[in-house]
Amino acid sequence: MITSHEKTCSLGKLLLASDFLRVLKFFIIANRRIKMIEGNRITLRGHFATNGKTYKHNLK
Repeated sequence: MITSHEKTCSLGKLLLASDFLRVLKFFIIANRRIKMIEGNRITLRGHFATNGKTYKHNLK
């Protein structure tokens, strides 16, 4: 996990869309860390994140 003081919209523009997925306003996840996606729940090596309605289209 990396914590940044940069705005996520600015950080998202710097990261490659093919390598990272924005799932919530404040969460950007590396695709290689995703183990499973069930509905709006994302499993990452024993941790869970939920996908917000605004970013649901990113999971396709």
